[in-house]
Amino acid sequence: MSEFELLRNITIGQYLPTGSYLHRLNPQAKIVAAILVTAAVSFTPTLVGNVCLLVACAVIVRLGRIPPSYALRGLIPAIPFLVILAVLQLLLFGRNFDPTSPVIFQWGWVVVTAAVGRVVLISAARFVELLIVTSVFTLSTRITELTHGI
Repeated sequence: MSEFELLRNITIGQYLPTGSYLHRLNPQAKIVAAILVTAAVSFTPTLVGNVCLLVACAVIVRLGRIPPSYALRGLIPAIPFLVILAVLQLLLFGRNFDPTSPVIFQWGWVVVTAAVGRVVLISAARFVELLIVTSVFTLSTRITELTHGI
């Protein structure tokens, strides 16, 4: 029974009928759009670009008439993974990433530079963007529509 309690907060894979324009789109168009947005998220190298993609994700959530709290609730189970990923990046990159970057924090062998901080923020933004895109895609597309779209 505890498995069902854990799955209560996971929104990926659930369909939420809202009757929005996004829900009425052709499944093939949704698949192509999801692939394009995923590629944009994966290949955007700057923090500003990722902030713009976060705004685009918010617009997509709004177009789907998905309550923002519902869309963000799917991020809750992923927070521990996001924190572990960020801590590992902060601890293990150090000066190896960009030796010319100014040091923000140093304690023994742990060195946190501005460049590493920027990389951690970009990685966290990408992680959140990918989860939101996946959530919106599955919240607005039935499994049968997805199967027919493929």
